[in-house]
Amino acid sequence: MVSTTGPTETPQHGGATHTEREHDAIPPSAYVPVQSIEELQRTIAVIRRSHREFQLVTESQLHRLREKNFQKKQELKRAKDREHVAARTLADAVLNRMILQSLTAAESAFCCDICFDIFHAPDMATSCGHSFCQDCILQVIRASRHPSCPSCRQPITQAPVHNYQLERAIETLLKGGFFKRETATVDRDPHAYVRFFQNVPVDPAQPKPDAWAMDDDDNAWDMDGWA
Repeated sequence: MVSTTGPTETPQHGGATHTEREHDAIPPSAYVPVQSIEELQRTIAVIRRSHREFQLVTESQLHRLREKNFQKKQELKRAKDREHVAARTLADAVLNRMILQSLTAAESAFCCDICFDIFHAPDMATSCGHSFCQDCILQVIRASRHPSCPSCRQPITQAPVHNYQLERAIETLLKGGFFKRETATVDRDPHAYVRFFQNVPVDPAQPKPDAWAMDDDDNAWDMDGWA
């Protein structure tokens, strides 16, 4: 009859069982003493503390870097603003200079060819279309029995007409500060106009008016002897 039970481990005389032999086979170094566990815990605590300190240092550095970055951006913005202001100032200066040059060039168109000042109450010689100060053209006409235009020397055959449009344009420019008259009307020397045109050559073939008169009431010219 065959037995179904396995062989039993029978300890030999003076020997040890299989389990005891396995236990004896584990080296002593595999056991962690209590003191080593405590040291490991302390090491872990040190590592954690160091990690927290590192995080604090890193966050502080990041904060400083953010502040520096913000300051750099602000400095760059201010520099761009200064550059924009400088460019705009330069553009305004160039534009103002161009306007001034244009106005200076245009000012000659608003100056009387007799007194070389800005027109005072401009009158237009209708025979040729040139305009002069009313006082200036009056002195020229009164100084000669055969007056001619001071600009083109064409004979003045009609009474000068007051140029209201030119007068309004001049007043607008004067109020805006674009032009400035050199002298006031009351400070002018009326004899200077006479002296200026005393030696102006006149074509003797041109007809002569018998008389020139100015009606102070209606500011209109009367010419006697003209058709």
